[in-house]
Amino acid sequence: MMKSTNANNTSLNRPKISVELNEAELISIGKLGKFNSFTVLPSKRHSLKLQYGDLARTWTFSVSESLNTIEFQRADSPVEKKPNQSSLDALKVVSPEQVFACEEDQVYLQQSEDFILLLGRTTRFPLKLEAHSSSMLLVSWRDAHDPVTSPPPEAALCSVFIYHLELGAYVTLSTDTTAAQHYRFTGLEGCTPYVACIEPDVSPSVTCLYTITDPGEPRNAQVTSWNTTQVTVAWDCPRNNKFSFFLLTVLHLNGTEHTVQERTYQHSQQPYVFTVADLPPCSRVQFHLQTVCESATVSRTSRAVMVDGNSAHSAIQSIRQSDAGPENYTLSWTVTDKSLIAVFRVYHQGALHGSTLLTTHTVAGLAPCRRYEARVEAVCGESVVMNARTLQTRTGPRAVSDLLYRADDSTALWSGPSSSSGGAFGYMLTHENGSLVSSGGVAEPRLPLQGLALAPGLPYILQVWGECHGWESPSRAVLCFTTPAGPEVKARQLKSNNSLRSVLAVIVPWRLSDHLKDPKSPTRLELERIVQNKISELLKDFPHPISVGVLAFEDYENGTQAKISVVLNASITDAAVPLSSDEIVEFIQTLSPRGITFKSGMLNWNDPDECSILEPNPCPPHSVCINTLDSYTCVCQKGYYDVSPLLMPTTDCREKGLSTQCYKSLIVGSVAKAYLVGHFGGAVTVVLNDGRCPVLESETLYYVRVPRHPSHCGTNIVVNDTHIEVTNVLSVTTGPEMIITRRDLKVIWKCIYPSSRLVNTKVNMHLDWTSTYSLVEYNSSRILEVDMAVFSDDSYTYSYTHAVTLLPEDFLYLEVALRAHNTFASDLLLEVDTCWATESTNPQDKTKGILLRDGCPVDRTFQWLSVNGAGQTARFSVQMFSMPAGGPFYIHCLTRVCAPNENCTTMCPAEMLSRGRRDIRYIPSAVVTAGPLMVSNISSTGSTHSKRKEAVTLLTVLVGSIGFLVFTFIVVTATKTLLFHYGRVYNQ
Repeated sequence: MMKSTNANNTSLNRPKISVELNEAELISIGKLGKFNSFTVLPSKRHSLKLQYGDLARTWTFSVSESLNTIEFQRADSPVEKKPNQSSLDALKVVSPEQVFACEEDQVYLQQSEDFILLLGRTTRFPLKLEAHSSSMLLVSWRDAHDPVTSPPPEAALCSVFIYHLELGAYVTLSTDTTAAQHYRFTGLEGCTPYVACIEPDVSPSVTCLYTITDPGEPRNAQVTSWNTTQVTVAWDCPRNNKFSFFLLTVLHLNGTEHTVQERTYQHSQQPYVFTVADLPPCSRVQFHLQTVCESATVSRTSRAVMVDGNSAHSAIQSIRQSDAGPENYTLSWTVTDKSLIAVFRVYHQGALHGSTLLTTHTVAGLAPCRRYEARVEAVCGESVVMNARTLQTRTGPRAVSDLLYRADDSTALWSGPSSSSGGAFGYMLTHENGSLVSSGGVAEPRLPLQGLALAPGLPYILQVWGECHGWESPSRAVLCFTTPAGPEVKARQLKSNNSLRSVLAVIVPWRLSDHLKDPKSPTRLELERIVQNKISELLKDFPHPISVGVLAFEDYENGTQAKISVVLNASITDAAVPLSSDEIVEFIQTLSPRGITFKSGMLNWNDPDECSILEPNPCPPHSVCINTLDSYTCVCQKGYYDVSPLLMPTTDCREKGLSTQCYKSLIVGSVAKAYLVGHFGGAVTVVLNDGRCPVLESETLYYVRVPRHPSHCGTNIVVNDTHIEVTNVLSVTTGPEMIITRRDLKVIWKCIYPSSRLVNTKVNMHLDWTSTYSLVEYNSSRILEVDMAVFSDDSYTYSYTHAVTLLPEDFLYLEVALRAHNTFASDLLLEVDTCWATESTNPQDKTKGILLRDGCPVDRTFQWLSVNGAGQTARFSVQMFSMPAGGPFYIHCLTRVCAPNENCTTMCPAEMLSRGRRDIRYIPSAVVTAGPLMVSNISSTGSTHSKRKEAVTLLTVLVGSIGFLVFTFIVVTATKTLLFHYGRVYNQ
């Protein structure tokens, strides 16, 4: 748009001019005597109105982004594509570089001596919006001068203006000048249209840009309610209450926080509440909420506000390492709500270490002073990872042992790792009365005391402990000693020593594993026992009695072999006769033992490395293979115990010795004695259930053998809305000699029959996942099955196996059965809760014909042929019918499973077609479906039942194995198409 360049024209001679773009007056923008350009972005349609004196014209146009053309939808007068002489004269004053006018597709809408209005496209956009927020606009522009032929003057000023819309016209909000080529407008209001203009001093033009500020963010966004099938989020509008609508994005996440599905919704009406429903089990959702502002051709969105739908409730929080030992570390974490979590999986160094229902877990069997990586996963159902967290962990130092005071040089010595293994030692020396003498740390297992000026003949107490990675050893070594009073003490000590000590080096041709380097690990202790027995056997005929102990294991020959230092203590009356290792070696040589050679005073035991050469690994999980100097053996890792004497002939290591097996005729469960004794710090008393059946025990295990019939030993059977549990409880308390009882504990053995997913149906269930505070051992039994078949008559001998069409007077004979396969579930009962017909395979179809509701017939022809809820089979009949659409229909039945001691039957009054149950809890177990069924419109006179033996195809619905029952369909396919309306089927 350009105004008159004739400065001599007076306001009296100039006609009244008004220009409106999209219902907003533009004439107040810009300046007289200059070319004023107003830039808008392409949109579907713009409206331009001109009032020039008595002349009124309107144009409606749009810009095609794909074709880059201007298209007019309305023009009150023909548009001209060429300038007239007055326009040419006006354009001669300036160059195109100074005007930045519409250089493409120019059309002249008004051409007069004092006013020119033209429309066109440009790709150069001299004024650009660089950044924007809810309170700021940053615009920039480029110099209109040719940088080669006409360099700009130094420090040329540029006037900047910003306008806002008020009562249908643009009003100046602020003005300023700048020498830069950018300007930041601040203090603006969100979701508000503005026009920014620049007027270079050296340019005959004013350039303007239409834009809007960003809207404010939604406020107070939060989840107001949630369960396993739906989540509701609510929020408030921005503070200035300006917005067009809200954009809500629902993100479905996996356990690694990655989005697997994304859906977007628009919301503009109060209340500002949104619910995402029909969520499948084990779903995790998050919400991203944005405010959207639209004005004319511009659209802006606010920053996204993230709302943790239900993901935060099942997220692992505050995970930390709560304890560290020389061969273990303990993890602890918190979870806001565990209702969606079936189990926590703990991974050590990328491998699954164990599963737990608690929020703490210990990883054992490790090397001291090492760094490890742990990962905890919260699992919903069988395998859906809801959340996962990773943590760097560390083991602590080994405990200090063999602490002694060497009086001749006043030095304290002990056994422990040196600084090369990553550990150090702390110490504290006090007087007998507890006053401190000295404290600090050392890197090596020795502490010189000469410089501490200890008084001779006085008692002292020295405490020493290991340190690494900020963790201390689990216990401190304490030594009480008295400093020598004089030289006579030293002589007296030497004369009293009548046990001479020698060290024998044994070389074996296999490397040390990490488990063998830990002096407290079960594998190290077992190998020490084996070595002691082997050496003791060799020296049984030595002239003097010798006790054998293992001092140390260390790498030898660059780690390709291992050196075992064996301590030999010979009891000799004459202390002047020394006992050397050479003497021991010479004695063993006289025996000429097979497989043993001698070199440099060391014993070489030529034992092959069976643990490395045997493929695959000869030992089961959670156990370590160790060589035994003539073969190999498998030893359970620390915290694991061998339950093979109870379950199988080979080594089977279970954490805490917990195991259970659900056999056809009995449940077998175990727990380690050593674990229970260690947990309580002494003897324990164990009782199974109500005490009717005894608890058996072996050398290492407490175990039970519970017969199949629940009443024999007080076994408890519970059926809830997610699973069937057969439970035996071992109550463990301290022995009678112990006083403290606050750590009493229950060990729970369970056989669980679950259902974890719903197949081919949209029936929604509120799943309450199992969680417990105790040690729980799960085991699967054979699967349960629920199936439904359609039979030809009340003898229930012939079931349909292919498509069938029945007459209106025919009856359907249906059987729903629970197949328990002679397992512990054989005592459970099956009840048919609700049956209905739909016109599709979807049980939730809006059009439903109810046949049975809450165990009571609704259809007048419905008849029970067995007692519903009294056994594992339910039989009933109903007369053939049709649905409103006149097409095929499907029958669905919702079933539930009851415990033997639960009232699973329903009493229905004769005067009522249906009533709700009051004495039992609604617990669906499976939806079974038959169909399509079709009714013929040909009546068979004198016949009440059809003699056709057409069939219904059915699929067996498999239900549960570890927590709750599986839903699926048994779909029956038919081929004929004529149906008959029956008035006893209702729309719902």
